[in-house]
Amino acid sequence: MIVLEFTQPSPGEPWRAHDLCVYLDSLADLRRHSAGVRQQLVAQARSYVGVASYEFRNEVSLPPLLVNCHTYLWWVYQSLGIYMPWHFLEQLQWGRLVPPRKAQPGDFVYRPGQQWNLQVADESGHTYRVGHVGLLTECGTVIHASQPAGTVIEVPTKRFFDTSPYHAFCRMPL
Repeated sequence: MIVLEFTQPSPGEPWRAHDLCVYLDSLADLRRHSAGVRQQLVAQARSYVGVASYEFRNEVSLPPLLVNCHTYLWWVYQSLGIYMPWHFLEQLQWGRLVPPRKAQPGDFVYRPGQQWNLQVADESGHTYRVGHVGLLTECGTVIHASQPAGTVIEVPTKRFFDTSPYHAFCRMPL
């Protein structure tokens, strides 16, 4: 997470137009950086479609060749030098739940799963059932390590959600 702090040029002096422009340019740079990282995450995730094999394990598998849903996404982040926790529950706590209308490429998409089926709540108290996770793309698809397919696949979001009306979007710190 990047935190920017801006202070007045001198105590008691008002902000000058130049200082405000620098501040706004910095925010725009952060948005562009975030969008670029999100594109890299999606591209990296796509590079394993049909390559990595699925295996459910409760320990670190052999990414990138042998993964389950959360180790796959952990590996995608790690391969770009972005820290995130390895375990499914820690990943969920590490991120921030976002409303579906605010979801962006690179956000995690959760639905109930075959191995896990946990209930979590967002800040407003809305509850979600989570157990399987994938990565949202820029074209309305989800890339995930699929147990039935035995590999990493990319599917339309609607197909990812067909199994359940319960789903959540989670934004990980970049």
